[in-house]
Amino acid sequence: MDMGSHKRIETASVVNNIVRVEKDNNDIPRLLLESHYFFEPTSSFRNVRKEDWGHGPFIAIQPGKNDLIDAIGLGYMLGFKNKDTNTSS
Repeated sequence: MDMGSHKRIETASVVNNIVRVEKDNNDIPRLLLESHYFFEPTSSFRNVRKEDWGHGPFIAIQPGKNDLIDAIGLGYMLGFKNKDTNTSS
């Protein structure tokens, strides 16, 4: 959902030099492909044991309708284990 201040215009027409919006659409379903990698830390993070958190890079790609790639996102993320999880994976 587009949360910006401008609406996305899907179709419009010009009548007597006046642009008329016929249809706008801010709710466009998107497919997002994301991948990340968590490094195992060597020390605790504040009060979190080193076994209960990880960090690493991620990349996200959104395919486009007319272009192969419409958007790319890069970043760094922190992850924390759920306290109810008793597995090591």
